[in-house]
Amino acid sequence: MIGHAEATVFSCPSINKIKQNKADSGYSYKANAGNNMKWTGENPYAEKNDLQNVSFKEAYILNVKNLVACDYVGQDNVSGMRMSLTLKLPVKPLGEYWQDEKQSDGSVFVHCTSSNPEDCVFSQ
Repeated sequence: MIGHAEATVFSCPSINKIKQNKADSGYSYKANAGNNMKWTGENPYAEKNDLQNVSFKEAYILNVKNLVACDYVGQDNVSGMRMSLTLKLPVKPLGEYWQDEKQSDGSVFVHCTSSNPEDCVFSQ
């Protein structure tokens, strides 16, 4: 009998799951992704209270790097951060919120259009 492993399903982290740590310049951010993996981000211009004032904006899959990037923005141009997760295998978008978005160089990024980070689900 041949078994198969269930694919792990991931989503962009909700803001309340992101931890902020003081860095040499600004702040760094981490969130558990599951499977012993971590989302990471940083903002050299961030201030202490920025994490309380950001909202989820969008997510992209960049399969050239097996990477998912989730963007969180604040009310000004310097608060916010990009949380990224690099997987070992190509990323597979799941659900209705992912759309192909053609770039000016002809490449295509897969873009999550939901304003809820937990709607931006994917597997590898």
